[in-house]
Amino acid sequence: MYFMMRLSFLVCLIVLSLVPCNAQQNNKISSRRLPQTYQALFPVQQNGKWGYIDNKGKLIVTPQFDIAGLFSEGFAVVRIAGGWSFIDTSGKLIIIPMKDGEFELGTFSEGLLIAVRGSKRGYLDRTGRLAVGWFDADSEGAFIRLGNFSEGVAPVMSGGKGGYIDKTGKYVITPQFERVLPFSDGLALVEVGGKFGFIDHSGRFAINPQFDYADPFSEGLSIAVTSVRDGSKTCFIDKTGKFILKNIANLNFGNAGDFHEDRALVMMNGKFGYLDRTGTLIIKPQFDRPNNSPADDVGKFSEGLAVVSVGAKRGYINKFGKLLIKAQFDGAHPFTSGLAQVDIGGKIGWIDKAGRYIWNPTK
Repeated sequence: MYFMMRLSFLVCLIVLSLVPCNAQQNNKISSRRLPQTYQALFPVQQNGKWGYIDNKGKLIVTPQFDIAGLFSEGFAVVRIAGGWSFIDTSGKLIIIPMKDGEFELGTFSEGLLIAVRGSKRGYLDRTGRLAVGWFDADSEGAFIRLGNFSEGVAPVMSGGKGGYIDKTGKYVITPQFERVLPFSDGLALVEVGGKFGFIDHSGRFAINPQFDYADPFSEGLSIAVTSVRDGSKTCFIDKTGKFILKNIANLNFGNAGDFHEDRALVMMNGKFGYLDRTGTLIIKPQFDRPNNSPADDVGKFSEGLAVVSVGAKRGYINKFGKLLIKAQFDGAHPFTSGLAQVDIGGKIGWIDKAGRYIWNPTK
């Protein structure tokens, strides 16, 4: 999801893409930031402890964890008995010597998981062994930032410059950029001289830096913002950098999001609607965005449905704007593997695409 406001863009760029190396270690795994990959099991809470259910609502892993994340590539990060570990889909613990307060863990991407230990950063494999790293603070004492692996490489920030490493830890694209994001659709979004462009795997610019803001490619398109004499111009570009969907210029929308399942979120006059890939406003702006809501929670289509807000409540629409699951939840998350996590009254439950609870809200 991309929104043109400076704060939202910086949050997406820095928080979601990279593990912040100077962040406070609060020992929390935020499920809303985890990759939406296939879920064999789903985390639930009973009497303050976390376990896992299957897609029928059957309890598979007894609640025993202090924290439990979503599954990523067949594994989920958990905290138990004052230490971090991860489990496989059978519930088997992969024990790692990680004392509570010493480590922070990311999620698996291409078989590797980011781990933070004090000033050190590295990647663990699926056995819990260190595969790449440890990277320590650079010569100037600045913390290194690591991103998830994508298309065989990972973005790394060190000494104020960003580049890309392979799975041996070797730089394949030397640090030279002001910001770096993971590769997507064969290209990576980078910043040079305050402008954003896209590089290929050789490190050469496929689309020269020219945009004030941009988003990684999604479904072959990226949304980008350029400055013009009378303000900012928002547009979609293809992977050659060509401006497309020129007919949207007459829509006069304020903010826009990436394409997901052939729909892109747009905001007009404070309300949200959707474009299709022809640039047609296929769902008229009519939905709200609640206060203090992460952008990636609202509006992105997944498995044919999207979370929308009506007033302070959330529900789900189909790709033509019909509200299939009425707005009744305090919080709602995209569908993954047929289920969606919903929050109501401080409790967490799971629903199917008919809106039926397969796990009633608990805490």
